[in-house]
Amino acid sequence: MVGRVRPLLPLFGDTIGDKNLLEFSSRAYALCQEWFGEPHYLPNRPYKIVAWRNVSWVIYSPIFQCFYFPVRVHQARWLSYFDIGLHMYERFTWGMEQDKLIRRFKWFDKVMHYSTAYQIMSKLGYQGYARDYLNYLVNDAPGRLTLGEFKASHIPLSRWQVFFNMFLKNIFATQRPAEYWSELAYLVLELNELVEWSFLCKVVDCQDWSEWFSLLSTAQAERVRALLEV
Repeated sequence: MVGRVRPLLPLFGDTIGDKNLLEFSSRAYALCQEWFGEPHYLPNRPYKIVAWRNVSWVIYSPIFQCFYFPVRVHQARWLSYFDIGLHMYERFTWGMEQDKLIRRFKWFDKVMHYSTAYQIMSKLGYQGYARDYLNYLVNDAPGRLTLGEFKASHIPLSRWQVFFNMFLKNIFATQRPAEYWSELAYLVLELNELVEWSFLCKVVDCQDWSEWFSLLSTAQAERVRALLEV
């Protein structure tokens, strides 16, 4: 059962004291330390898991000096685990230099978000759930965006757009179409089949494609180039 600790901010629901979620998050954090090293920004700041309300991404509060991870709490538990996996990637890459590849190509940053969650789930015994979820996203949509459309959907948002999405999206904003999630899930599944995670996770420290491709075999690099069209 989700434990109510105290109300937080209008952006979130209550903080969560669920023992299983906290244990899963601790193990996920340890995996990310193994893969990515220490978090790039404020490595000693704690995080709290909160109920998903108006935002679904990580927020840092300079007032409470804490990161907040919103998760889905009224659905299957493994969806909460998947959310934690997504947030761990964001926590560890938060504040990385803007010349890094994942900062210059926002669409690929999103692919790495979901790849990290998929790998965390796999390492902690939930690979079947994670794969089924991604396959569901691929197959549930009437089609997929083209790769060009998917890349174009990740243009930077203005401050007003960010505000609009945070506070008014449930009333006015249009959600991303199912075709977007289908293409994202397809890329995640294909990329994780092509490249071992021990090499894929190294991309977060690379500044360009050629630096990352130099870590792969020639055949792997060619297949990845073809998949991502880079």
